[in-house]
Amino acid sequence: METLRSKDYGIVIVDKAHVDSFNEGTKRLIEESSVPLVVPLPLSMKWSKDSDKGGDTYVKDMIRHAIGYHIKIK
Repeated sequence: METLRSKDYGIVIVDKAHVDSFNEGTKRLIEESSVPLVVPLPLSMKWSKDSDKGGDTYVKDMIRHAIGYHIKIK
């Protein structure tokens, strides 16, 4: 929760299972936060440079949802 209140971080990646264990109020704060942007990422996700279904697509979609812009991850 301290990290969410801090403006020292731009993007925070957290295991999705951990976020799922939070109460509804904390989940709402995470969803509405723009700085830092909190990206819940399943640890079991496979990253693949050749796949549009990989982790990079998930992260791009989360960031686009939060800031309204498409980004390219290299």
